[in-house]
Amino acid sequence: MIFNYLKFVMIVSSLLVYGCASSPPIHYYLLDTGNSSQTTSQTSGNQNKVIGIGPVRFPDYLDRPQIIIRSSGNELILSDTHRWAEPLEENFTRVLAEHFSRLLNTSAIRIEPSRNRTSLDLRITVDIVRFDADEYGDIQLVSYWRVENPDGSQRIPQHRSSIQVTGNTNSNYPVIVRGMSDAISQLAAEISGELAE
Repeated sequence: MIFNYLKFVMIVSSLLVYGCASSPPIHYYLLDTGNSSQTTSQTSGNQNKVIGIGPVRFPDYLDRPQIIIRSSGNELILSDTHRWAEPLEENFTRVLAEHFSRLLNTSAIRIEPSRNRTSLDLRITVDIVRFDADEYGDIQLVSYWRVENPDGSQRIPQHRSSIQVTGNTNSNYPVIVRGMSDAISQLAAEISGELAE
């Protein structure tokens, strides 16, 4: 009886070890600025201004480490093996700020809230509505953004932005993340273009 019990425990332990050994690896990703070919704005007049980026607010469904694919309809598929290396909101905001620094030709960019107490000349706030890929690899970035003066009044009234980066049926997770990075680049170009007018 004891022998049979020990034999059972050994078999279960072996199965558990085998199961753990065969688990698929987890892949981690970061958004980045890529090899952006965007040119700096020559007419914006914002080079000497201190620009605050944020807050950038995300919907709750994106507040998770798993990368999300939107299937047909409204179903969301969360990948357990393809994940963000840090909170998506923080990664997105940092990449957006880097694009603004390049586009506006300034290093006076502050991610808000900032520990630096330098007063701002203007603040760009963004509310993300949607930021995901569908089953065909198409990226959708939908957001509302506005630009505020130091006193909180609107310098540029709220705009709705809808950006799509086309994928294909062969899109894998690295390609999807690259497309999402491209979408942020396009959003930054759209906002900085309004600042230049």
